[in-house]
Amino acid sequence: MIEREELEDFLRDGRHILTLATLDKNGGIDLSPVWYLYEGGKIFILTRENSAKAKNAAENPEVAFCVDLRQQPYKGAVGRGRAELSHDPERIGDVRAKILKRYVGDPESDPAKRYLKTTNAPRGVLLEITPESISTWDFGKESH
Repeated sequence: MIEREELEDFLRDGRHILTLATLDKNGGIDLSPVWYLYEGGKIFILTRENSAKAKNAAENPEVAFCVDLRQQPYKGAVGRGRAELSHDPERIGDVRAKILKRYVGDPESDPAKRYLKTTNAPRGVLLEITPESISTWDFGKESH
């Protein structure tokens, strides 16, 4: 188990990939590995407005997520929450800049340019997830 302060650091720092689960209109599960920002107790994800995850979250805001470290010491967090969609260009720009700095560093790199192309307004939308429950594990600690 990861203590609360350590969980906050784990979700906020590093370049972990978050796997987002949404439900489609038929109840099917859609999994999406994404870059994210964790700030103020919320998870922020940028995507295209016509992506499955955005469409699904608009129809059903209940989501689940997993962020895990896939090398030793194995640890991570799984949770459930509610997603809200935002089209606010200022907020999208702020989150985009923070995500790019975290995952890419150089905003002129090819990965950064591809990310910007898919998340720029008017095509971009911000998913703001408020976690309602989170479970953690840490196999690097003696008692897990």
